[in-house]
Amino acid sequence: MMFRTVMVPSRQHFHVRVQNGGRGMYFNDFEYELTDDPTAEAVSVGFAPDLGKSFSRELWPDVEIGAHLGAAEALNRSSRLCCVRITMLFAKMHDVDTTPRAVQRRVNYCVYEDVVRFTQPVPPLHPTWLTSDVVALARGMRAAGHSAGVPVHTDALLEAGCDDPLVIEHLRTCTDHGPCCWVADMICTQADGR
Repeated sequence: MMFRTVMVPSRQHFHVRVQNGGRGMYFNDFEYELTDDPTAEAVSVGFAPDLGKSFSRELWPDVEIGAHLGAAEALNRSSRLCCVRITMLFAKMHDVDTTPRAVQRRVNYCVYEDVVRFTQPVPPLHPTWLTSDVVALARGMRAAGHSAGVPVHTDALLEAGCDDPLVIEHLRTCTDHGPCCWVADMICTQADGR
């Protein structure tokens, strides 16, 4: 499993050339910005203030659905996105052929193909931070499938000397750690590899 995040913000252009007449698959040209977002477990989505001028607000939820589906597909391909924010800056829209399904499919594809390419591996945690308490708490959180132990886990990592800003800020600010926090998964992965 490769844990990936945004170390350096970047602006990207997604464009797919398709044959005309591909009804329902027209949405194929947009710009987005990648930044880090410690409050997100995997991917969060934002929209530029003036995006509504070129891209219908009714389709914004479909962008979010596509981004989450893309993160899930990246995970299936052994790349776990961590703390990634995608901000839609501009999108070309066609009144007839830009459908909710087309938006979801293109954003999904963009995330698991392009976004993954523009992220970097999360540096492994220092081995001295993986104390028996830290590893046991991470395994407990993963087995329970919820984040009830995050505050205790954060304290244990700090006591072990962890000063990784991405890890600590994520543990302190993320409100939805999902079925399992990426930090807990990373700790378990590293501990299992020893």
